[in-house]
Amino acid sequence: MKPTIESCAVVLSSALLHGCCCCGCPGGQWGQSSDEYFAEQEAERAAAVLRAPGYIEAIQSLHQWADTEDYGPVHCPEDPFLEIGSEFFQLTLWTADWDGLPGSTTGREHWEWLDHTEIEYVRRLIAADPTDSSLSLLPGDVGVVENRYLVVFKADDKAMPTDAEAGLRGRSYTKGVFQGGLLVADLQERRIICKVPLVTHSSDGVEPDDGGLLATTYQDALDEDFKRNVGDDARGALSLISDRIDVVVVGLF
Repeated sequence: MKPTIESCAVVLSSALLHGCCCCGCPGGQWGQSSDEYFAEQEAERAAAVLRAPGYIEAIQSLHQWADTEDYGPVHCPEDPFLEIGSEFFQLTLWTADWDGLPGSTTGREHWEWLDHTEIEYVRRLIAADPTDSSLSLLPGDVGVVENRYLVVFKADDKAMPTDAEAGLRGRSYTKGVFQGGLLVADLQERRIICKVPLVTHSSDGVEPDDGGLLATTYQDALDEDFKRNVGDDARGALSLISDRIDVVVVGLF
């Protein structure tokens, strides 16, 4: 169903901020026809497909070129994020666990919940399984322009929380810990452009959720609490070096 003038008016405030109509009205930018808008989208998709191999190669060799001697802090330059984002909104960057990157030799457990969905796409493209019929669609997702910048969780010490006494409520548990830093990598120039220390752990007094369909085991509650703390503290740490970027720990959900 085509949007009406009335339905478009509901999102006028958002449209003014973005420079477009967000409810599907013809034309992406003001004064732009539908044909122009879709041609622009197709051109960007084609450009993303061309960028993807470079991003993948940079991720494969990141452990070789990334500066990991310390975690700074080193503040991020502002211009690169403004060029591909908006002055009104933060740019949400994709994330990866250093211990799961190709070529990592740390021997530490790979926390897949720290990896953005598109990092799994990268792995599938590297593996190049000939039976995977969806591979042709993935470069367009991996190569989007904002994926030029990757936030890497690099740990010197990390451990998931453990239920020390068989899940008995109110009993002791071993806290989860992450101690290391966040590295913001420019995959096009193959360098770390900013970084910040990150130290976080489980909360005190974690209890399982006993409410209906949301009920969890004690271990589930410990894991959820720790993942939430890692995500929240990562966002807080990034805010110390840039007000232009953000991350979401997707593994929490």
